[in-house]
Amino acid sequence: MTNSDYTHVAFADESNWNQGRFRSISLVTAAVEDARAFHRELDTLRQSHGRTEYKWKKTKRAHGIALADFFFARHDRMQVDVLVWDIKDSRHGGLRGRDDKANFTHMYYHLLHNVLKRHGNDGTRWLICPDVQKEVDWLTLEQCLGWKSWAVERNLFTQCGESGVRDFHNIHEIRCVCSKEYLMVQLVDLFAGLAAYSYAAFDKYQQWKIDQDATPSLFGPCDCGIEKLTLSNSDNERLPILHHVRQESGKRRLQVSLDSSNGLCTKTPINPLNFWLYTPQRANDRAPLKSAR
Repeated sequence: MTNSDYTHVAFADESNWNQGRFRSISLVTAAVEDARAFHRELDTLRQSHGRTEYKWKKTKRAHGIALADFFFARHDRMQVDVLVWDIKDSRHGGLRGRDDKANFTHMYYHLLHNVLKRHGNDGTRWLICPDVQKEVDWLTLEQCLGWKSWAVERNLFTQCGESGVRDFHNIHEIRCVCSKEYLMVQLVDLFAGLAAYSYAAFDKYQQWKIDQDATPSLFGPCDCGIEKLTLSNSDNERLPILHHVRQESGKRRLQVSLDSSNGLCTKTPINPLNFWLYTPQRANDRAPLKSAR
């Protein structure tokens, strides 16, 4: 990252784009000089955990919590935005021949458009660095973002109309990168995976938290007819990370909710950490179909 034509960098990654009920894309944005410093610091953190790369699919709680703490210690110098979509909602559910690949590109567009346009005409010029992903037509996506750069429309996150015509975003380049070489993508991977997991495992998390908070009996353990929670090895690693992020967000008053949406969610994009569950924008908002392409 040596080109002086851009001022800020946005790193992106996804989780489960074509698998499971809940899917997500995460974006971490920062000024370019901060991003360079973060890269060096993340390399030190990675080495301390004896890893070549962080992956949510193979996450260990210590490494995941350390990455989360890395963000919280620097949340005044970077922003995390995650978009989650539910394939059982009215946009996706019940559609025969749904084109998940095209829908994935649509979601990438929505996240980038709504995050970058916050900066408006403040002189910010973006380098977009998504993790290597062959399922997205990046050239078409960049063209679509350029066409909509001057549009006036409703904000996806706040659902409020915006008055006046302004340049929403100024993209210098979209450049796919390898997460092993660009360590900020590994931080993005954490939040993408965590967001989708928070919805898929919400009930499990609620019971896990009750079990964690339970006061041991004075006279020893008692089953009391309560069915014991069964956790996979992945759950045992991931649930503590989810709980930690929830606690640390609360300490910093970042307005991240878990209970209101049965998963990680924020209501307004005013803080450094934002989770959004996509809601259909109109009555005829439907995911694209393969036969329509």
